Amino acid sequence: MRVPSRSLLLLILAVFVVSPGASGQSTSRWIRISDGTIGDPTLVRPSPGSTYVTSVFRDASIYPRSNWWTKVIQSQRQAVLTIAIDGTIRGIHIQDTRVSNPIELRKYDKNISFGFSDVPIIQNVPTTFDAISLTVTLNKTAKDGLQELINTLADISKKTPGLQVSQQALGVLSATKSVADYLFRKNLLVPMINSPSALSSSLGAPGIYAVLAGDKEENYQHYLSTDSGHRGLEWQRAGLTYDGKPVQGVSYFVIEVGYRSHVFDDPKDALSLSKPWASLYALSRRDISGISDREDAQKKLGDIRSHMLDAKTLLDDDHDYIQAEKDSIDKAVHKISQEEFSARLNALGVGPDEGTQKQGPTVTNQHALPGHKPPLILFDDDKKDKKLPPILPQVKPIVKPPFT
Repeated sequence: MRVPSRSLLLLILAVFVVSPGASGQSTSRWIRISDGTIGDPTLVRPSPGSTYVTSVFRDASIYPRSNWWTKVIQSQRQAVLTIAIDGTIRGIHIQDTRVSNPIELRKYDKNISFGFSDVPIIQNVPTTFDAISLTVTLNKTAKDGLQELINTLADISKKTPGLQVSQQALGVLSATKSVADYLFRKNLLVPMINSPSALSSSLGAPGIYAVLAGDKEENYQHYLSTDSGHRGLEWQRAGLTYDGKPVQGVSYFVIEVGYRSHVFDDPKDALSLSKPWASLYALSRRDISGISDREDAQKKLGDIRSHMLDAKTLLDDDHDYIQAEKDSIDKAVHKISQEEFSARLNALGVGPDEGTQKQGPTVTNQHALPGHKPPLILFDDDKKDKKLPPILPQVKPIVKPPFT
């Protein structure tokens, strides 16, 4: 199956780099183990700029009896997993950090889960990015007394929505990133093992991916077999399994990637957002609801159209959405506003039928006849996004002969 363009790819490469003094790890390739559970399953070949990507960190499990683990074990110290996001979207530098709960550093002969599961990393980010990297790092605490603080960061990480571009455009960083940066600057958290990011075309397709790590390739090689008779690797909520049994004796983490073509099932739902453009759309609709008579409607037409145009300008500059969805939102607001405008005029008795006379069912327009006021029209579909005169010129009705 052909995978999407490199510019679409979530950039994660699971090759552990170990700090000096610790022995290296052998790491598997990224293994796509199943279809995903997020996004639109039909989007197997998304194109740049036409979709949104979401990534969820599903689980991380460490096998403590590996050689590198024994190098980092110290009394009264704990291991902490951090996930750092870094990238550029339309010239905007985006960054964020997630932090797991700490676990004690002991020599267990079984896998230990960080309990860091189902954490959204990036959520509905438009596939207009130049690059996005995600680095998973195993850290150890450098002093006592950090457990409560790190547990608090973990709780925030689990509840924080996935990264959004507009927050970064405003210079808003997550609380976990701000505190985690402080801990690293003060050497209170010491990175031991991390996964440097790089482009990887194998991550283009949506789905659930796993990376296995051990002291030697032989430690996890048998888990890679997909020969007849083997069910292979599968992701269960309780952890990673092979042939239905839990994966043991190797470290691993699991990440899911999914795509979708829109954020809102109904474009009108976007109007409930706390966005500047949504506020302007709402202002134009409030102007409509406040119309008191025909003259008031004629005075407000210019303001209403101006608010709508300004809202569209801000919406087009919102990096959280792809252009196709922006256009759908604007189209939906135009339709709603036109309906509300007509309904308000009708309620005041000055609706489109005022002063019009039909000459049979074949009249092609309902403009006012000479001597009558023509109807007020909010938008002309043929001249969308252009400022229209408040009242259309009077024209004579065009009458077609009856159908025979």
